[in-house]
Amino acid sequence: MYARRWRALIPGGEALPVLPVTGILCAGLLLNTSLPGPVGELAASGLIQRRYGLPATAAFAANIHSRLIGLSCAAVLAVGAWAGGSMPTPPGYESVVGLAAGFITLGAMALGVASWRPDWLEWAANLSLGTLAARLPGAFGRVAQRGLVLALEVSRALHDVARHPPLTWARAIFWAFAGHATATTGILLGAWAVGLDPSLAGVLFTYCAATAGGARALRRARRPGWDALFIGFFVATTGVGVAEAVLVMAMVRLQQLLLMGLGAVALTTLGGGEAAPLKV
Repeated sequence: MYARRWRALIPGGEALPVLPVTGILCAGLLLNTSLPGPVGELAASGLIQRRYGLPATAAFAANIHSRLIGLSCAAVLAVGAWAGGSMPTPPGYESVVGLAAGFITLGAMALGVASWRPDWLEWAANLSLGTLAARLPGAFGRVAQRGLVLALEVSRALHDVARHPPLTWARAIFWAFAGHATATTGILLGAWAVGLDPSLAGVLFTYCAATAGGARALRRARRPGWDALFIGFFVATTGVGVAEAVLVMAMVRLQQLLLMGLGAVALTTLGGGEAAPLKV
């Protein structure tokens, strides 16, 4: 689903094959787990350019928009589950869950604005790298200048992606919702497989709230924070105990390990060789 969402937003990427793009995204997940910073997104964009000849900056910009859409849609689902679902929240936890839903709503609005108006990157680049390039001497100034040029190229690519027609955005949003629904269904089926019967609304809220809360997007050093957030929400909204929530969390992590294994295969098979021509 993520591959289809990303492909829909890459300019000229409609003909990209879904399975190789999925492998490229899994390779990015593997690198993000192993290395700091947006290494995975940069590597995935570079693989798109290497294999299919599309600009890496455009693929990277589309990936940013795709993530913002995914987080915003997760926030919408989390708030919907909180507002309309019947979650067996223990006494005293209602205000905590409600407060989390409120913060998630504000976050969704901010993410939507960031995707719609990506001027923030150009402003930040000029303020930081532009100032450094003007003030630092010699090689340091040249490095800052190169960083500024790259940041402005990405900003222009973000603007180009933001000018997609409404149908393209609707397609990306559809695949975002479909992806979250698939992930939620997988968690629910895993819980059923070990004899649990969690609340559907609680499972939906847990997955989407943990995702929209940004913890899933956090990098290596803060990865345990997403685990704790997931377990806490799962206990507070599904009616199961802490031990059962930890078991479900372990199954989610196992799934991610399998995806990273697919990413390792993708790195070895897609990282070399000549670019494959796109067929339209």
